[in-house]
Amino acid sequence: MALVRICPNCLFQNSADTFFCKNSSCETSLVLIQPISVANSTPETNSSDIANPASSADKVKSGRQCPNSNCHFESNPESERTCLRCGTVLDSLPNLHNSTTSGTSREQVFGLRFPFGDVLVDGILRIGRDPDFSPIAARIASLDRVSRRHAEVRVSDGGIAVMDEGSTNKVHVNGQQIPTGTFHILRVGDKVNFSSQLKATVIDGDS
Repeated sequence: MALVRICPNCLFQNSADTFFCKNSSCETSLVLIQPISVANSTPETNSSDIANPASSADKVKSGRQCPNSNCHFESNPESERTCLRCGTVLDSLPNLHNSTTSGTSREQVFGLRFPFGDVLVDGILRIGRDPDFSPIAARIASLDRVSRRHAEVRVSDGGIAVMDEGSTNKVHVNGQQIPTGTFHILRVGDKVNFSSQLKATVIDGDS
């Protein structure tokens, strides 16, 4: 028996202490993938003997839809925390409702103010130097202290939160390091450091 993390994207079997897929053509984040025991398997090999999770999920008549705009896979079992196809977190962010909202049902717009300019967060914004992972990768390509897949910022249910994707230099909010793989609720005015080279302030996107 071997303890492995199976990549949800390419099915590559990674060792349990790996947080990004070691398949050079993949490198999917494995932060939220739980290690499992696999019989007669060597870690960090192609998982040809493991059923394709996306194919298995296709058999589910209904389930949770992936919030990733590039995926929208609809057959994730209710018990899953991450999308079987792309690995995006499925759990709703807890207690993100703005306590100061009035009776007007208008979704609040949030953004991040970086040194290079403001970036609105429309659903999900990923931070990192990998252009396949982050829409701002080209702007921060020279910042070597920012990981290729550093963090995810998400807006949901009238609130905003950030999650460290297993970065090397971690994520700090108002000077405090946040745990890896767990969403941390943010508020307008919070200072978010993705490294000493990349800092941002949470802003009201309507202001």
